[in-house]
Amino acid sequence: MQGRTETTQARVGGRDADTHAERRVCPGPQGGPPGGPRNQPPNTGPFISSLRAEIGDDVFNRYLGRSGGLHLDDDGVRMTVPNRFIADMIEDRFAGAIRRALSACGRSETEPLRIEIAPSGREAPRPGGRSEPVSAGPAVPAAAPRRPSRRPVHTFESFIVGRCNRLAFETARRFARADAGFQGPLFLFGTSGVGKSHLLAAIAARFSEHHPGARTRRLTAESFTNEYFAAIRSNTIESFHRKYRRIKLLCIDDVHYLTKKTATQNELLHTFDALDLGGARIVLASDAHPRQIKQLNAALVSRFISGSLVEIEPPDRATAARLVAHFASRHGVVLDDEAVRIVAESACPDAAAPSVRDLLGAVNRLLAYIRITRPDCGGAVDAATASAALRLGDPDMEVPARPVPIDHIIAAVCEAVGVTRPDLGGRGRHKAVVLGRSLIALLARRLTKRSYPEIAEAIGLKSHSAVIAGHNRLKAGIERGDMVDAGLQIDGTPLSILVNRLDRALRSRG
Repeated sequence: MQGRTETTQARVGGRDADTHAERRVCPGPQGGPPGGPRNQPPNTGPFISSLRAEIGDDVFNRYLGRSGGLHLDDDGVRMTVPNRFIADMIEDRFAGAIRRALSACGRSETEPLRIEIAPSGREAPRPGGRSEPVSAGPAVPAAAPRRPSRRPVHTFESFIVGRCNRLAFETARRFARADAGFQGPLFLFGTSGVGKSHLLAAIAARFSEHHPGARTRRLTAESFTNEYFAAIRSNTIESFHRKYRRIKLLCIDDVHYLTKKTATQNELLHTFDALDLGGARIVLASDAHPRQIKQLNAALVSRFISGSLVEIEPPDRATAARLVAHFASRHGVVLDDEAVRIVAESACPDAAAPSVRDLLGAVNRLLAYIRITRPDCGGAVDAATASAALRLGDPDMEVPARPVPIDHIIAAVCEAVGVTRPDLGGRGRHKAVVLGRSLIALLARRLTKRSYPEIAEAIGLKSHSAVIAGHNRLKAGIERGDMVDAGLQIDGTPLSILVNRLDRALRSRG
């Protein structure tokens, strides 16, 4: 019978390392004594003695004592188990104890732990049971399936810090430390896409580093709700309670999902009480302040705000630029300063402050464009390329070969709606003035290479937020089929016809 061995290599300090496969038959013991097989390497005896002292003889004999080939050599700790489930259990439950046993033996705490999965032709001893040797034929080279790395992607090191999120970042980092001394939960809130989930994941990863082997749970409020009702339907609510009462760190995202879910809110409140008694930590994240979440249990709101309550603001200009440069650099692409500005501005044209997801989406569109049209750019992207990429596929941004001077656009619009240039730059909110600003914004984006701030400056406005709002308001009106309604002679004309008429006239004038 042919067999192969799959080996999981992990860091005993609680950090995952790469996985690989060894193409040889596992040497598993034939019912050897507790503590591993005979002819152990000389380092194994003191290590096993320290491990026994760490976890106790009964636990050692039940789970590790009959593990095939449990030993310590120059390459680290090795053992053999029958399947992946048990390998994962040993990694999760005993990594901290193994680390401390290594330290007691004078070895590095970061020595690798290699857990070998027994080949199909041989059944390795089960923890707590007797080993039953089965004959196995010679090993043959075979590619073992690779288990995906569990190394966390969202860490504190990969979080881009700026003025908008520095307080949340520093609070989260302190909360995750072993000696943080926080009272009550940590509640992070802010609009969608500002980095709340990233910080929750980073807290969980750092907490696990400081507390190897501690139970942590990170999930959304929706998942918690689904698990709770599944436990009720299957009559396993006691098991559900045990699962959550043993946690040392609970991270719940999207807390606003609990709106109107009275039963889940009550269960979560009981869970909080139990975790508090056990000294566990709780981190929560939501799109809104706890008091702004509708129909939320008053007791739960009180618990949410009893600890540290921190808002994460949308990225400011400097942070948005850093995020754009960071996202691009992860793909080996370097943007010049003007290209960064163009990408950041294009990320969310309907709001003055884009979210992190908006910025990532803009970078992805840029990357897709250069892979197709600039494969030989060498990873360097200038403003012209960024501008062309982010206009791709947007009919409102098809700039003619010779851009139309923005002064021509302003003059044509003023004539069409009967306003003056000073009216446009003033504080007036007359319907004709508002329509004029919107027409200039939309036509300038079609017919020029001007950015929103540049359009605002040409009109005479101090902020470009009004230009962005006007541009999108007019686009929405065209899509709805709205008519002009500004107290003008042209009232009743479809907005689409007015815009196209001005567009054609300006293009023909050149």
